[in-house]
Amino acid sequence: MKAHFNGYLRGRTARARSSFSGEARLASVIDQAQASRRAGQLAEIQYREGSINFLVLLDAQRTLLQAEDDLAQAETAANTGGSPPCLRTTTRERQ
Repeated sequence: MKAHFNGYLRGRTARARSSFSGEARLASVIDQAQASRRAGQLAEIQYREGSINFLVLLDAQRTLLQAEDDLAQAETAANTGGSPPCLRTTTRERQ
């Protein structure tokens, strides 16, 4: 009986740690998306003012889209209990 209870506690602890790390990852991805959004806005302003070229603007927009995609995957994983692909691979592996 005691061994069963200890196994139960270990399982609950592992799930709690997993949930916390998932929340921490989601918070990190949210921060990244917000920073990318702001960088995209600044790039648009700089492009309109003529201080950067079109390729720099496109790069900022590509980064924003990737961050939004990562955010959507992390939110999906948080709401379904899965591990999001954006947290299993690096950016280079996806490109």
